[in-house]
Amino acid sequence: MIIYHFNLKMKRIKAYTDGGCRPNPGVGGWGWVYFTGNEIMWSNYGGEKQSTNNKMELTAVIELLKDLKLGIDLLLYSDSQYVLKGLVKDGNGKLEKSGIYTGWMNNWLKKVRGGVWTAPAKNREYWKNLDKEIRRHIKGGSILELRWVKGHSPSLQGREGSGLSPRRGDNPNEGNEIADRLATKGLKEA
Repeated sequence: MIIYHFNLKMKRIKAYTDGGCRPNPGVGGWGWVYFTGNEIMWSNYGGEKQSTNNKMELTAVIELLKDLKLGIDLLLYSDSQYVLKGLVKDGNGKLEKSGIYTGWMNNWLKKVRGGVWTAPAKNREYWKNLDKEIRRHIKGGSILELRWVKGHSPSLQGREGSGLSPRRGDNPNEGNEIADRLATKGLKEA
């Protein structure tokens, strides 16, 4: 469900993703929001009846990239070290060339034989979909910069999914809080 969108020509955005389950594994939710400047431009969320925290974290990033137009540079904040360290060493960095990862994904891709992933990676299909979306965006002229932001709570348990708050996007913790609330809404609606 897309919440809010202005049709502007953007060259660079900052986005926040989050995902989680209650319990883990269990009912899962994911959400993302992006800003141009300090104004919320677009957000989305969803859920699954049976998932894991890591799958929902991956899904949030995949769904963001699916919905984002090509050729837009992205500054992505996430509280998921699992996702970020899979892509870039230490969880912070840029992806500017297709297929050049400095995180765990680099080793997994070395094990691809004839287009088939042979790596014993958990959540293999999610990582493959994320790789596909990243390659599509980089081929389309985007630069993806990834940054870790500390999450506000150890889980989504007990959070009220009240939707978007009237906050600005200039504080990474506030952006993460909005993504967390959207993930909670997705979890509740799954």
